[in-house]
Amino acid sequence: MSLGSRLVGIAVGSALAVATAVLPATAALATVSEPLHQYRGAQLHLMWGENTSSDITRQLDMLAATHADSGRLDVAWSSLQDSNAATFASWYVSKLDSVVAGAYARGIKLILTLQETPCWASSAPDSVKQSCAGAYWDRGVTHYAPTNPGDYAAAARYIAQRYGTRIAALEVWNEPNWDDGTIAANLIASDKATAYVGMLKPAYTAVKSVSPDLPVLAAAMAFSDIAWLQSLYAKGARGSYDGISVHPYNEWRAIGAPHDAAYAKYDFKQGLTALHTAMLNAGDSSPLWITEMGWSSCTDGGGTDRWCVTEAQQASFLPGAVQLAASWPWIHSFIVYNLRAKGSSLSDREACFGLVHKDYSVKPALAALTSAFADAAAAPAPVVTTSPSPVATPSPVATPSPAPVPVPVETSTPTPAPTSTGAPAPSTTVVPRVKRPHLPGGLSPLTGGRAAVQHHKALAGQALKAHIVIGRTPQLGHVSLASALHLRRAAQRAALLMANSAPSGSAGLAGTATAVRHVATPRFML
Repeated sequence: MSLGSRLVGIAVGSALAVATAVLPATAALATVSEPLHQYRGAQLHLMWGENTSSDITRQLDMLAATHADSGRLDVAWSSLQDSNAATFASWYVSKLDSVVAGAYARGIKLILTLQETPCWASSAPDSVKQSCAGAYWDRGVTHYAPTNPGDYAAAARYIAQRYGTRIAALEVWNEPNWDDGTIAANLIASDKATAYVGMLKPAYTAVKSVSPDLPVLAAAMAFSDIAWLQSLYAKGARGSYDGISVHPYNEWRAIGAPHDAAYAKYDFKQGLTALHTAMLNAGDSSPLWITEMGWSSCTDGGGTDRWCVTEAQQASFLPGAVQLAASWPWIHSFIVYNLRAKGSSLSDREACFGLVHKDYSVKPALAALTSAFADAAAAPAPVVTTSPSPVATPSPVATPSPAPVPVPVETSTPTPAPTSTGAPAPSTTVVPRVKRPHLPGGLSPLTGGRAAVQHHKALAGQALKAHIVIGRTPQLGHVSLASALHLRRAAQRAALLMANSAPSGSAGLAGTATAVRHVATPRFML
């Protein structure tokens, strides 16, 4: 047994014993309401050719420093399989492996967006493909839907099998609903909804065949486009996704600023609320994943681009969006667009969404987002109801159960288990992959007593000691690293349990909880 495994057996088992101490025997894992884990992070373009290994390291470090536990990465199918259906480009796979592993080692699980059709698979007419000669991507070939949706499904299956739940989700395409009438449209097809659902359904089946616990995100829509989602419903998309992804940009306005309700689609708050309501009215309780959101600090001297805001406004607007999203239990992710600017021209809107400039000089928005993410992580997690009728809160019990059982985790995603590649089922002492500390659903505060205080102090000491040992052992291998990450989450739970169950006036316990929280924060990187 590895060092990390032994430590998990000590601290994690103790954390679970305390957690289950207040669960009555009749309380099953299907609790009435449970705290929701919401991923937070920023968009990365690390697969672009301009990014070297040092760029990858630098940007992942920057992202981790914002208290992020996720990010979004565009994966070009056209590069992954540039030559034919049977071959995956080794250079591209190697780079993708490096990015996913680097993010995961920092406590970040990426949302991978699989987009852009290879020329050989594209439904573009021959006059556009031109035998795939030259820079065919400049002719819009990669924006056409694939001729055979099964080819896309095979690529999705490859990614799911290779990375499993080391990534947060697989997103099917990017903004297929956006269309400016040119070859820049993100999905070109005679019937966009039919073409998109044609890709989605086999891709979902393929992913689930190799990684049933990996969420598949559908729609990937620009703005809160209810009409687009309804068109997907009409084409039979139901049952082929685990979440709906959306890019609810707020144009140039602050969150909550006055806005004509007739154009709710283009407003962060109004649009998301209307979209969520439309989904519920259609019988769809799937969570929404915000996979793009932000403001561009472009400078439009001519005044023709109203989207441009100042860097100060960009910094002041972001916290409001983070805070509002964190309060909604039906939002599963908040991804800011972008971490690094895509270009250097300050007059180019698309180039200026970054939290840092192209040359890595920092904008005020980076510090603002870091603070907002830290505040959101420290705040009580929103609660999502998982049963049709309320159930009374169970009565508190002060004695621990004789054997630890898994702590209830968010069940709004259909498959929260952390493994996907045929590995043995996790033991009952494995902490679920929940990054942010919270009281598990169904737990009640302890009412007091010296024994309770001593019990929690002992747990804190074990978790803190174990963390110190892990922190001093940077050479631990992959298995121990994973165990250490689980252990950190155990300490997070211990801290929250102590903070929420401390009897009145227990200053010593509160201090110990603070110490555990210190080593349990996302900044504690292994």
